[in-house]
Formats: sequence, structure tokens, C-alpha cells
Amino acid sequence: MEAALRDPRDPQEARMPNHGGQCVELPTDLLGNVFEFAGGRAILTRLVLVCRTWASAGADEALWRRLVARRWEHLHGLPADTLDSSAISLDARSAYDLRDVYFRLVARPTSLVSKTRLLALSAPADAPLAGLTEARFMGRQLGGNQTVVANLPWASSALGTVHGNKDDDLGFATAPVATLRPVMSSSAPVPRLVAALEVANYFEVTIFPAPQNHPSLASGSGWHGRPCVAVGMCTSRFPVVGKMPGWDRHSFAYHGDDGCKFRDSTYGDPYGPPFGVGDVVGCGVRVRAPGLDGEEEGARVFFTLNGTLLDDPCIHLGYLAKEGLRACVGVDTFSPVRVNLGQEPFAVDTF
Repeated sequence: MEAALRDPRDPQEARMPNHGGQCVELPTDLLGNVFEFAGGRAILTRLVLVCRTWASAGADEALWRRLVARRWEHLHGLPADTLDSSAISLDARSAYDLRDVYFRLVARPTSLVSKTRLLALSAPADAPLAGLTEARFMGRQLGGNQTVVANLPWASSALGTVHGNKDDDLGFATAPVATLRPVMSSSAPVPRLVAALEVANYFEVTIFPAPQNHPSLASGSGWHGRPCVAVGMCTSRFPVVGKMPGWDRHSFAYHGDDGCKFRDSTYGDPYGPPFGVGDVVGCGVRVRAPGLDGEEEGARVFFTLNGTLLDDPCIHLGYLAKEGLRACVGVDTFSPVRVNLGQEPFAVDTF
């Protein structure tokens, strides 16, 4: 990886022919199109070695913005030119460049999956890049305990390696993985896309009021009159019907009706404030690549409430730290929920 991402402007450039040998002089725009068509692997392993002119073209930041945008579209099945590459910028705190981001981009969860007809899924009208991320309970009686999960697991664990096909540019990728995160700016009416290497897998859930005309609204919504929403993560082994997240060893969650945290038990431990309609609840797992001494900094669970980081829940992940964790939301309420998997700006800026 390090050799492949070597800056083409380093001293070895002095040994390259200039406008000689196999170097073909092309208009700047056309050369950029050729490089974009060739892809990142070909650029860094072959094209930048041809001559100084091509080496300079291969280091162009606008080119790598376009490559990042096209790669993101490809990974998530978006139509070409959905993203405006000029809106992509690097995280100001990052020590990496767009080439690192390009090779570490992986498919991220973009929508929810429901395995029961009692939970109807829909796409929000005001988030064009979002999939089916809104869930609504369609039953007439609460107590069924059903869960929606993300369509994909998070891409990496603390020591995970992202493996790609040998013919795919992602063959270079190693943890940490990269993402494009929308961030609001006071100077622009639409979010800008910040390219960053992930230090946490994180999502948020917003709880909306129940429909006033719901026929079963009088039956209540939760043991304490609050929506019974559980926000957490689970593996593919978690039964999404009949249990709330955190009730078995394959999941953990923060429950809104009582403010308790749950991990492998139907009896929760007091944790944070109860939450309900109008609240935005976040759940994440911080991940770290191994340090220089080879030791892993353990993955740590955290929760947020309305943009504020809550106290450390001290949830021991155990075997879950090595599993493919998915975002999950237990829904036993008539209040619709909306899950932000990263397609919209988060309520928190840093985590």
C-alpha cells in the first residue's frame, strides 16, 4: 500500500523521461479523462511512471476528487454524476490525502431491512441519497418486539482488513476504511461532502410523533408512556422478530422507554435519560487500527442524545468485536423512526 501510494513527485521523478519515450502529449482535459477512465490503480502503478508530465497529471487533486466521487457512486449503485466532485473536501484533521481515501472507500449501509410486514419501510422525500431509512409500525397492538437492521454490516473491525478482488482498485484497501460524510456549512445551503477515514461506525435515529388518527393510539406506546425504541447494533444471528436489541448475546442497545442499556439480558442496567418523540439518538463503536507496537486499542461502544455524547456505557462487546455488526433499531411503538446511516449530516460533529 505504502509503495503504491508513493507521491509521484518524489526524487525518483528525476529519472523519468520528459516528453520522450512512451509519453504522449495530450490536452490537459483529455489527459485527465484518460486517467479517470484508467482508474486509481493504473494511475499510481503505471501512468505516473511514464514521464514528468503524466506524473504531474496523476497528482492532480481535482482528478482524485472525481475518482473518489465515481468510486462512491459505483459502490452504492448510484447513477453516474450523482455526486458533485467539486463539493468533496478532505477532513481538515486528516493526515491522509484523496488517494488514500479512494483506495479505502468501501460500501456502507444505505437502507434498512425488515423481515415482518408489521414494519413498513419508506424512503425520506427530503434526502435524495437515502434508501429505505424510515420505519413505521403497522400493527394494532404493541408488544411484538420487532427490529429493523441495516442492509450491510459495517465494513471493518478494529483489526479488520478490507479485501478486494485482484482486478479491483479496492485490492489495496486496509483498515481504517474511508467514507464520504455530508456536513452542513453556514456558507452553503446544501451539505458539503467531507472525505475522511473512519474512526467510528456510527448512526442516528430520530423519533417522530405517532399519527393522530392511528386506531390503536389509545393503547399507549411503551411501559412508561414513551415510544419503546431500542437503538444499538447486532450481528446476523440476532432474531429480528420477537426480541428487542440487547436481549441476547448477539446484540446490544440503549432503550428509550426506561433509559437502560441492554447486553445479553432482558434486564437492563440504568444508563442514561429515557428518550422519546423529538429526540435524536446515536449509537457507535469506535474502531482503531493496531498501534506501532502491534497492540489493538479495544473497540468501544458509545451513545449520543440530541447531539451530546453520553457517559461511557461500559458495554463489553466480547465476541461481537470480531463480528460483522449492523445498525439495528427495535420498534415497539406507533411513532415512526428515521435512521441516518450517514446519508445526512449527523447531530454531532465529532465522535
